[in-house]
Amino acid sequence: MKIAFFGDSLTEGFPGVSYFSLIKKKFPESEFFNFGKGGDTVISLLKRIESINLPTKFDFAFLWIGVNDVFVKVSRLYPFLKKLRRQPWAKNQDVFTSHYEILIDFLAAKADWLLTVPPVFIGEDLDNPWNKELEALSTVIKELSFLQENCEFIDLRKIFTEKLAGQSPLPYVPRSFPQVIKDTLTLKTSKTVDRVSIERGFQLTLDGVHLNQVGANLTAGVFAEVIEEKKKIPLPSG
Repeated sequence: MKIAFFGDSLTEGFPGVSYFSLIKKKFPESEFFNFGKGGDTVISLLKRIESINLPTKFDFAFLWIGVNDVFVKVSRLYPFLKKLRRQPWAKNQDVFTSHYEILIDFLAAKADWLLTVPPVFIGEDLDNPWNKELEALSTVIKELSFLQENCEFIDLRKIFTEKLAGQSPLPYVPRSFPQVIKDTLTLKTSKTVDRVSIERGFQLTLDGVHLNQVGANLTAGVFAEVIEEKKKIPLPSG
């Protein structure tokens, strides 16, 4: 099988623990492609993949994007950094919707099965304003996914939320860009990521966004189950 993943730093695999490395171990005979890039938004991801020569058609393609379109609002520094990196973000839900629709149409033609995944967290406090915005984007992604016959919405956000049920939410969000860079450069192993995650009081993430070992294993497990399930289903006609 040829299995591709399109997204941001969560897919690229750092900072934090890489779900991509974990899922590769579950399908050792398959060919994997990682098209994740740190900081990507729905707009910059679309522009990037339209400009590269993608390999031949994939059996499975996972699309996990959107958190940076909201994360940019967490700090006054982030919009400036986004402009420097040429990663424009969706200024409102209508802009997000229009670009995501083009993105999903483009990738649905490149894969037998396209699996869409909503942005999960910005901080593990689900009641903060950024997570409310992500919830709205999740609804947009779900609705657009229904329009493609070979596309399915994987509600990883709901699965993560259920895992946090009964836990005391931590209000921390990664406002400091230098701290994110420090985490990327210094936390090289799952063990060190988990140590810092525990020190900060997180359950599924390193910093409220990027995955710790529990979050990465959960993600890889969910994605692997979807692949195994879809392998048994006849491809959509046409």
